[in-house]
Amino acid sequence: MKPDKSKIRKRANTLLDEGKSRQETFDLMVEEYGHPLLVADVLKHLIAQSTWNKYKVHNLLLLLALIGALVYKLRINFNLITIGIYGSFIFIVILRYTRQYFWIPVYHGLTLGSLFVGAWFNSPASRLPVNQAVILVLALPLIALPWWLNTKLSPKPEETRETYINNKGQKRSRINFKFPD
Repeated sequence: MKPDKSKIRKRANTLLDEGKSRQETFDLMVEEYGHPLLVADVLKHLIAQSTWNKYKVHNLLLLLALIGALVYKLRINFNLITIGIYGSFIFIVILRYTRQYFWIPVYHGLTLGSLFVGAWFNSPASRLPVNQAVILVLALPLIALPWWLNTKLSPKPEETRETYINNKGQKRSRINFKFPD
């Protein structure tokens, strides 16, 4: 019977909060629960404390950029949808849900795309209005920084396939995971 992912996630979070690396946590969790594929799937989205401390300033910059973009957009047009979108982005960053960092560049990429489409049809191509320039300055870091942070905070584990002979003399293969820390 497979163990519950939420139990694995809670146990892994406690080990990571104690200062263990992702690889040490993976090895301990596989001994405890078995099911290396399930443990690796859970661990690849969790952040080791040492990694979090290393990129804490970058995460703070992302948070400040999101707050700045929210304030700027609310100053132009007060809108509950904008508060909801940016509130959820700020919530994602504060709680370190790196799996959801993906949505921040997607949203701002769409914003940037609509900016250029609007500029193409509504204003001369040679100059951008001040509002569009400010949105451009805010959108570029909000596209690049979450993507970069996601690759640094929760890099994918290296998978290697190993062939072995079990106790019945049969050839089997298994996947070994190496987590970069």
